[in-house]
Amino acid sequence: TSSTKDGEIIHRVTVKRTGEVIKDSPHFANVFFNHVANNISDWQRIRRDYFDPKNVTKLPQYHVEILPGYQFRAGTFASGPLMSIDNKHKVMRTNTALQFIQEIVTKKGGQLQTAQTDIIRELTGRVVITRYNNNTYKIDDVLFDMKASHEIELRPGYKISFIDYYKNKFNLTIHDADQPILLSRKKQRDTNGNDKEIQIHLVPEVCYLTGLSEQESTNTRTPLFKALSNVTRTNPTDKVAVLQTFADTINQEPITERWGLNVETSLLQLQGGNIGAEQIINEKFKIDRGSFDRMTRSRFVISSAGIKDNCHIICNSRDMPLALSMVEQKFAQAAGMDIIFRRENIIQVNSDRAEAFMEAGNSVDTKALLFILPNEKADRYNAIKKRFCVEQPRITQVVLAKTLRNSNGLASKITKILMQIDAKAGGHLWKINLPVKSVMFVGIDTYHDSLSRRRSVGGFVASMNDIQTRYYSRAFWHDNAGEEVFSGLQPIMKDTLLEYYQLNQQFPARIIIFRDGVGYGQMQAVRELEIESIKRAMLELQLQKTEFVFTVVAKRINTRFFEKFGTNYKNPFHGTIVSNGITKNDQAFDFYLVSQSVSQGTVSPTHYTVLEWNTTLKPEHLQQIAFKLCHMYFNWTGIISVPAPCQYAHKLAFLVGQSLHADPSPALRHHLFYL
Repeated sequence: TSSTKDGEIIHRVTVKRTGEVIKDSPHFANVFFNHVANNISDWQRIRRDYFDPKNVTKLPQYHVEILPGYQFRAGTFASGPLMSIDNKHKVMRTNTALQFIQEIVTKKGGQLQTAQTDIIRELTGRVVITRYNNNTYKIDDVLFDMKASHEIELRPGYKISFIDYYKNKFNLTIHDADQPILLSRKKQRDTNGNDKEIQIHLVPEVCYLTGLSEQESTNTRTPLFKALSNVTRTNPTDKVAVLQTFADTINQEPITERWGLNVETSLLQLQGGNIGAEQIINEKFKIDRGSFDRMTRSRFVISSAGIKDNCHIICNSRDMPLALSMVEQKFAQAAGMDIIFRRENIIQVNSDRAEAFMEAGNSVDTKALLFILPNEKADRYNAIKKRFCVEQPRITQVVLAKTLRNSNGLASKITKILMQIDAKAGGHLWKINLPVKSVMFVGIDTYHDSLSRRRSVGGFVASMNDIQTRYYSRAFWHDNAGEEVFSGLQPIMKDTLLEYYQLNQQFPARIIIFRDGVGYGQMQAVRELEIESIKRAMLELQLQKTEFVFTVVAKRINTRFFEKFGTNYKNPFHGTIVSNGITKNDQAFDFYLVSQSVSQGTVSPTHYTVLEWNTTLKPEHLQQIAFKLCHMYFNWTGIISVPAPCQYAHKLAFLVGQSLHADPSPALRHHLFYL
């Protein structure tokens, strides 16, 4: 702005052309309907989604509120322009990030200095919301050398403390002048179109955590998780009603009528197929409702790892009765795992410190170690895993004392624990009928290192035999923060192919890769970096004639399918395939697979996008293979949402990025030690 001599204010507006928006395009639809949603007074926008605070569900005993809302996105598909709509719930904490920090400090003895590592681990990666402007931020670091009383330079020559800034800008009073500062890094595009990183400093006292921690989201037996499930899991009929309410609300807005645009209240009709139930070999039944848990009640293991009594239990003196309960059980022998715990193989420690448990493990020469830990102390677990996965490789299994202390379903619990130990040591628990032979299936996934958010770790897991019971695993590192695509897969792929040759005396005739952990916007980067890197490894070994398939797997998607059942809707049965109507046209081909059945809520399909298709197989063969491999994850007696190599790669990357922070020992590469 500027002023004339007469005091007239002149406003200068600069308009920059960034592109053309066509009225009938999905981009225009996204812009238009977001504009409509922004003007609905009852809705609150958080990031890209819209929520209804008036219908919030409060769970005060857990300091949690649940906001119902919607997420929607228009796109172009095989059947034309479509709007994907899904209901969504936002979990909001009623306590601040500062209170969360104070709880950790209290658990660590009341000293902030000793709690810093735990605070960084628990907060980095979490998303907080600042309610004074409804903005959300991902926490990348906690700055203990910066306090709320510190001054920052807002502009050249002007400094102000965080306390004064919040008072002047938002009329908020900061009470704790010594609290550390949260750091959020964000990429922002400058006027030249270049990305630059900006740093946003936040005071924990005015930040509220959203969502669940990694531990809360994986522990499905907690009262909090069950309470959330009762609110957030919507059955198909109710979900369809919610989506129709969304469409009605949008269509009733005056601007929608003026523009002559509206959202259809009916669902898209599609034709799908079903692969059918899968046969688990060694049990003469087909899977019912996606679980084959009942086979563990009889002798089901194909071949055990032969651990026998070469396994030790380590626990403190208080948990000695729990160790004895493991000795007295006969479940492993009945199931065919051939694991025998003996009383003389129990080692008692007189301290709960990690060093005591690790020293006990070092004192014996054994195939496997079972640790019974008194509580969920992350640094002790991480120390044990690092010792025996990196420094002194052993097969280790960790179980919490409270798991064994609850006698309900004890036989099933112990059986599952022993299954994990046997699978980690090389046991073959079950198999499926997979007609294709001489195929190496590979799973790739990524995870951000919890100690250093500026690097990521990748998990690379490849099958080594035709029945999918032997694997070769590698972890690899990437130093660019927030990037999931890796360019250095050539040496890992070459080593993996040589391992396959050494075990089978031939190279695989086909390589089928399932890649998890990348978004739709990264497809071109995956082609240019990862696929080309793998091709170079194949060329180096003169495998030009080897068939090669590369598929991106996406399980966190908004798409849902329903079967009409009279006037109601139900979930489709597991094995359902949809390969028309909502598929894309810009890839080799893609399809959706419903691999699981659920008894509560709405089932989520998995989207498979094929980027490389150099094979004599047909698309329906890949669909069947993907579904079959969803049955081969040895840590779950049921069907999972992605092929087993993908899940194994995720577990490897998670263990390395969350606990080890270093390369696992080469001695464990042929073991599923990360289960």
